[in-house]
Amino acid sequence: DSSRWRWGAAALTAWSPGALGLPLELSSGLVNGPSWLVGPRIEQRLIDALYAELGAYFIEGKGGTTFGNPSATLGGLYDDADLVYVGLKWLP
Repeated sequence: DSSRWRWGAAALTAWSPGALGLPLELSSGLVNGPSWLVGPRIEQRLIDALYAELGAYFIEGKGGTTFGNPSATLGGLYDDADLVYVGLKWLP
């Protein structure tokens, strides 16, 4: 039965351009359905141990949109739940 098998792939890449000290990250994922997720993030040091970050998660996909539906997919369930966030981190 092919409905028992699930597949997926994920990747994360990070880059910090020169002396700016501004790390850029991009995470992504692809799972059966098909569904995909992209998560860009940027971080900046404000002072000694205080960092600010800005990021997002974008989820898209086809398939059922209700739990319990045999054709439900991650992207179908969370297609309208994209997220943008801002945060502060203290790393003493």
